[in-house]
Amino acid sequence: MSHQNYSYVLKQAVYHALYQQTRSELIEAISLAQRLGGSIVPFLGPTRCGKSRMLEDLRDTIGKPTTEYQGWVYDSDFVIGSIPNKPNDKMLVRSMLASLELSGKRGSSASEIEAQLYKEITSKGIRVIAMDECNHCAERGERLSKRGVTDHFKRLVDNTGVTLVLCGLPKFQRILDENEQCRDRAMKSTYMLPYSWSVEEEKTNFAGAIATPLNSLQEAGLEFDFDPHDIVVRLYGVSGGRVGIVMRVLHGAIAYIENDVLSYASLAKAANSVLQAQHRPDFFFESDDIEELDLVRSFVNVMKEADLELAPSTTEEFSVLEHY
Repeated sequence: MSHQNYSYVLKQAVYHALYQQTRSELIEAISLAQRLGGSIVPFLGPTRCGKSRMLEDLRDTIGKPTTEYQGWVYDSDFVIGSIPNKPNDKMLVRSMLASLELSGKRGSSASEIEAQLYKEITSKGIRVIAMDECNHCAERGERLSKRGVTDHFKRLVDNTGVTLVLCGLPKFQRILDENEQCRDRAMKSTYMLPYSWSVEEEKTNFAGAIATPLNSLQEAGLEFDFDPHDIVVRLYGVSGGRVGIVMRVLHGAIAYIENDVLSYASLAKAANSVLQAQHRPDFFFESDDIEELDLVRSFVNVMKEADLELAPSTTEEFSVLEHY
């Protein structure tokens, strides 16, 4: 089979345990928000945990075709957009309008675009707007005040009754915490987290998540020359428990396949090629002395870089956290 075909196999969604659990929580939150007449649903987590894929999954699962409007049927009442880096008022509103595949008239003010957005949501029967990269509103150097950000989100929900899913890095939680009006319109935040190596069940579920794409590749005719148990440890080390990072390494390894065999060397080469040095691919794919502390450190690093609280539950976690 060609490299292209193997790559296609890896593009299929991996419905692992943590993904399924988070998916159920998010669907429940969106459903309840709709029964309340619209609300803000924060969906947060570290990078490469599968948040963006989740939004596409939910659009395909719970999105419904909208009613006909002036002879045209809108694709879905669940739309997805993305907030640009360092947005100002106009950029933020325009990005939400762009989720409906529309753009404001040239020269229009932010308030005029906002009015157009409300009208289009109502006329097209849009029920859910999911905006990715909401953390851009909380980054240093943003051209919109935190109060300005939340005012836009608050008015959108109040004026249309839409459910607004705000997806991004956990730093966005600060904006919710600091603004009572936005906070009081928000459901409890749903988090997509990495697997913890310190929790036996999660360790097992991570191995199961890795087994899914590997089994699919085997069914497609690919052979392996590595110990699956050993590779799970090494992939956990470079990913810190994030399935998205694992999939990135597997996609990279496809380029190095020879004679329909996925080798340990190809995985090691891919990890060193597609990951930054902070992931320590050289250590995790070259060392035979990987310890529990190394794996716990990978998980803790992901959590701390994402600005997420972590109460140590093992001596290893406590030891790692002492150095932060």
